[in-house]
Amino acid sequence: MLLFLLVVAVFSIPSVQTRLGAYATTKVNTKYGTDIRIEKVGLRFNGDVALKNILINDHHDEILVAVAELNTSIISFTKIAENNLTFGAIDLFYLHLLHRFTPNQVQVVHPLCA
Repeated sequence: MLLFLLVVAVFSIPSVQTRLGAYATTKVNTKYGTDIRIEKVGLRFNGDVALKNILINDHHDEILVAVAELNTSIISFTKIAENNLTFGAIDLFYLHLLHRFTPNQVQVVHPLCA
């Protein structure tokens, strides 16, 4: 019981949460060849998640997505172990979506956007 309380206390420290978020982001970037950066991660015991200053870059190292803050809640922790991510409402603050085409790229237009 004491070990559990110690683990809970350590994981409630914001710098530990941010470091775990950086570790997870590095794993995802390495596995999928992405460039996702999250400056700060906040987790609460009720499942609330806050991510601050998110940047997603493309293969030209240009920003595709920039978000000042993303807030959500994890609905089921047991489903995460099964790779089934279920979230509550997602709040995005200061969302910027950017996309540029270089002259050699083909622009694919989604049928609903045509």
